[in-house]
Amino acid sequence: MQTLDELSDFAHQQTSDSKKNVNLPKEAFLYQRQGPWPQPSPRNPKGEAPAVLRLPRKEKEEWKKKIGRRYVKNMWTYWPKALHYAYKHKGLHKISDEDFNHYLGEGVFSKFLIKGLSDQKRAIFNDFLPVDHNEREYYIIDFSLMSFTKPFEGIYATGTIVVFEKVNNALEAKLIYVDQFEGDKKIVQPTDADLWSIAKVYAMQGAAYKLILSEHALLHFPFDCINAISKSSLPINTILLQLLLPHFEHTLVLNKVVLNSTASPVENDQKFPYSGFLGDGDGQRSLVACAYSGIEGNDSYNGYHYSKEIEKFDSPYYTFLLEYYNVIKKFVTEVVNVISDEELLIIKEWAGHINQWLPTFTSSDEILLKDNLIQEITMIIWDVSVAHSADHHSFAQVPSYLVPLRVRVNPKEVHNNEIDWENGMTIKDMFRYRMEREMFFKPTNVSTLYNTKYNFEKTNYSESTKKYLKDLNDIFIRELSEVETRLKHKNVPVFIPLKEIARSIQY
Repeated sequence: MQTLDELSDFAHQQTSDSKKNVNLPKEAFLYQRQGPWPQPSPRNPKGEAPAVLRLPRKEKEEWKKKIGRRYVKNMWTYWPKALHYAYKHKGLHKISDEDFNHYLGEGVFSKFLIKGLSDQKRAIFNDFLPVDHNEREYYIIDFSLMSFTKPFEGIYATGTIVVFEKVNNALEAKLIYVDQFEGDKKIVQPTDADLWSIAKVYAMQGAAYKLILSEHALLHFPFDCINAISKSSLPINTILLQLLLPHFEHTLVLNKVVLNSTASPVENDQKFPYSGFLGDGDGQRSLVACAYSGIEGNDSYNGYHYSKEIEKFDSPYYTFLLEYYNVIKKFVTEVVNVISDEELLIIKEWAGHINQWLPTFTSSDEILLKDNLIQEITMIIWDVSVAHSADHHSFAQVPSYLVPLRVRVNPKEVHNNEIDWENGMTIKDMFRYRMEREMFFKPTNVSTLYNTKYNFEKTNYSESTKKYLKDLNDIFIRELSEVETRLKHKNVPVFIPLKEIARSIQY
């Protein structure tokens, strides 16, 4: 059986039969030159990623058939299970220090970890740090974005900042800043009994919103313009389009529905049983803007910067993501090495269009350096498949009662009153949350990365090159299947099984 290394020399010996992209007829393109194209977000042009609103009928029909029907079915059939869960887990639940450290320090929320204390954060916590704090290893997670929410009456949220110390190679929460705690008790410690317990709840609430509506949104929406421009500017017979197409299916319609439909969970219209967020749609969208535009004056929120590499963070979740990134990059490298000079001229134009909408995307001149092209394609495929699916799967594994979307305990009153845990979240709150989780948060795959077969036979290259590309496809799938074994040998958790990784953003 051939390996990538054995095949690698072949790519450099091939001569492409592709033609230059000069006066190509409209039939050479996926939607005959009338495909989708990005535009400024109609709701928040400066605060959200470019939107794609004019979508091909074929894509809308496919989405309704394979995804939209599931939403309708779940809304009408899942409610008994949601209600049962809500009754079983009624009230607001405390989270142990062990679980708090585990979920924020090791799983999907650990990607929010920032190593060290900036001058800004040090000024906040200075009076509570030990005298030898400069000799200790600290991390913070900043959930200040919760101060931008607009809760319904009787529901509350507050910005929090958690300080962790690494002790014996594990993170331990030491301090939590709670913005709406009054008086001199804005910063609490584990010795603060119920104040510490409720501070952890507000932090877990912040973790849920920072993931679902803020940071995770960056895996969705900025890539829409790449999706649309690829389908509209790359001829059908190019390697690049055939490499990207499986990873773009269903996504444009899904993201349009999420951002622009009145029935979207982001709008949180209470007439829908799955509307479990804490407030109105404008409040939810403000959290998207916190990630995309940043928060002025907060060094933990610097706005979206498109990157060609995974942003490093210190946790097993990063190690898991990196293993898959490396396998994808190896495959992409071999495929890109086949691309002809003629197709590179088409790709140059493609990159120029994208760069207009994502200024940090590689420019049209720099994309001709194949290393840049390899990084861009790897990031696209990894983002919409592994990174997106792992976020959903990992979040769905956390018990819902430990990451509340609604909290009915006023942070401004906890110093003077006994905390009412029993009524801190109603059965109706949890019912809505579980409906939303089933319909939108839990992974539900239409097609998977493991089963991806690229249609390289449609490319305008020699038969031997097409055969080589097919072999690369087979080797790629085989090497993906070896990742879980390597992770287990490294004692790294498998945050999502390979066969449950979707190949595109489908939920």
